[in-house]
Amino acid sequence: MGTTTRRNASAMKMVGALLALYRQAAGLTQRSLGERFVIGEQQIASIEQGRRPLKPDLAEQLDDSSAQRGRCRSR
Repeated sequence: MGTTTRRNASAMKMVGALLALYRQAAGLTQRSLGERFVIGEQQIASIEQGRRPLKPDLAEQLDDSSAQRGRCRSR
């Protein structure tokens, strides 16, 4: 595994952990968050576990609908 790949994996895990933290602080489950944005619970789980990147358009939607203004987008 190359250095860039490791950095990307680490960044994805950090972003995912932040998403989980913000979701839990809002009192939402992965399912309820997915329902709000018409995406699957498994996709939320994959992002939170760092297996799937948080796409910029979803980050923007999350920011616009929460008290976390700009936190997802800036990562």
